[in-house]
Amino acid sequence: MSPVKAAVALEKQHLDPTELNQLAGLEIEESQIQYFGTPDEVLTDIHGHVGSIAMLLLSRGKPVGYFITRRDLRDAATWWLSWFMLDRREQGKGYGKPAFRLILAWLASRPGCRRIRLQVTPGNDTARTLYVRHGFVETGLEIEGDDVLELDLAEAPVESVPVLAARSGLILVPAAPTGRRAGTPASGAEMMARLGPAAWPPPLESLL
Repeated sequence: MSPVKAAVALEKQHLDPTELNQLAGLEIEESQIQYFGTPDEVLTDIHGHVGSIAMLLLSRGKPVGYFITRRDLRDAATWWLSWFMLDRREQGKGYGKPAFRLILAWLASRPGCRRIRLQVTPGNDTARTLYVRHGFVETGLEIEGDDVLELDLAEAPVESVPVLAARSGLILVPAAPTGRRAGTPASGAEMMARLGPAAWPPPLESLL
């Protein structure tokens, strides 16, 4: 399990196929089912997509939520955040943003990952606001009525790429050769130019 430093202590734990029944122990508000789906629908989706990875979110050893990810089989540089859910009994305790940053940090550290995509149901304004605040933009694509949003790790400001920002604070530019004021956060593209594409994004382990 990997800890992340935030206002609340969170860890993630990988679930193998024999442990997926643990997801059923987490509860969702009835009003959110229209946006999220039932536990059975989540399990069906996991089994229906090759390479799906299920992670349990824990606080002091207690499950508070989970997330499901997978690499796009048509584009190895793209990873999908298929599901992200917090138990209804744990909502309002400050887990949302730290959990989402932990998830993005983990995805950004996947070898070859250059962009992260997710789906959001129209009307789910709370989720959409969270995604947009972390740098996701509309792609104009739709999947079964859901809008597809994308975070481009090369173009997004570093503060929206938690693999750097949430672990060690903003990456600051010591000099401003392009005319930008010193101390302004570098973009992902600038960091890639400095470090080389093989080094961006840096592995999460190097920032722990």
